[in-house]
Amino acid sequence: MANPSAPDPSNIAKAPACFGRGALGPLLIDVGADELDGDDVRRISHPLVGGVILSARNYKDKGQLRRLCESVKVVKRPSALIFVEQEGRRLQN
Repeated sequence: MANPSAPDPSNIAKAPACFGRGALGPLLIDVGADELDGDDVRRISHPLVGGVILSARNYKDKGQLRRLCESVKVVKRPSALIFVEQEGRRLQN
């Protein structure tokens, strides 16, 4: 389930020309659960999105987290940025 309070990049105008083919967008977004749903896929696919931020709600175990990261990279591309929020600590990639 997508986070209803998260900004929806589909409401933002088309990506400017400076985000050419292959460029990652400037936005980092969260995903709602421990696997991607249709809304997550749609939002991650937007050209202004460059990666995702994961938190405790996205984590069950090491294998599941690996599959989630692989899913993000399939949807966006292998160089997508994936950050982990450590509940009050600095973001790390």
